[in-house]
Amino acid sequence: MGERNPVTSLSPEDYWTTLEASSLIPNSWMTREYVELAGLVWTHDDGLWGWKEEDDPLWVLPPLKSRDDILCCNFELDQPIWAGFPNVQGSLQTEELDRQYMYDSAHFNHLNGNRWATFRKNIRKYPARCGKDLVYRRLQGEEHSEEIEGMLIAWSLGKTIQDHETMIKFCFNGKLRWGLFNNGELVGLNVGDENYQHTIYRYCLDDGSPFLNEYLRYRFYTDPYVQEKGMVNDGGDLDNEQLAKFKRKLNPEQVMVVYTYPDR
Repeated sequence: MGERNPVTSLSPEDYWTTLEASSLIPNSWMTREYVELAGLVWTHDDGLWGWKEEDDPLWVLPPLKSRDDILCCNFELDQPIWAGFPNVQGSLQTEELDRQYMYDSAHFNHLNGNRWATFRKNIRKYPARCGKDLVYRRLQGEEHSEEIEGMLIAWSLGKTIQDHETMIKFCFNGKLRWGLFNNGELVGLNVGDENYQHTIYRYCLDDGSPFLNEYLRYRFYTDPYVQEKGMVNDGGDLDNEQLAKFKRKLNPEQVMVVYTYPDR
C-alpha cells in the first residue's frame, strides 16, 4: 500500500476514527468527552488537540501520522506535547508526566486471596456501619445538582485540584455518573468516561465518611456497565506516594508511564 497522507489532512472526526482503528493504547485524556469538556481546540494546520492561549498553544494530545501504514506519534513537529501514548518514549527528550493504573474489572467480582484481604475487609465497613438502605444508580441530567455542588465544595477544601474546571463539568454534566444514596441522601459520586478501549475512572467524591471511598470504588468496578467494558484506566497518582500505594494494593494489571514532550 502507498503512503497515507499525514495527519494534517484529517478532520477532528477522522482523528478519532483513525486512532480507534489503530492498535495504540490511549492515555486517560484521549476521550471525546474529555476533549469537549476541557475545551480543547482542533488546530487544522497541525492536526492537534490543544489548549490555545494567545499565540502560545499547548498541545495536549499527540498528533498522528502514518509511516509504512503504521500509525504513530508525529514527533517531527516543533510544538511540545503534554501527554503522549502510554509507555511510548520515542527518541526525543521526554519527562515522566504521570502513570496509568490499569485494572481488569472482573477481578473485583471475587476479591479472592491474601492480596485482596485489606480491600475486601474495608469495603464491608461502610455498609455495616450505615445499614442496608444503600442505593447505587446512574444519574441523569441535572438531578441532585445542589447536593453535588455541596459535596464538591466540602470535598475540595484544603486540596490542590488540577484541571478543576474540567472536573466540575464532569461532575455536573458527565455522561457516566453514578450516585450512592444512604437513606435517600447522596453520599458519594463516581464519575467515569470511556475511550475505544477502556472505561476511565475519572473522579470519586464522598462526604468524608470512613471507608466510603473504598466502597465507592468497589461499586464502580462491579457496576454492569463497567464490567461489560472490561479493562479500566484508573488514571495516575500525580506523584502522590500515598495514592500510588493505595492503587498498587488494588493489584493493577499494568502500570504504564505517560511521558510529556517539553519544548525542544
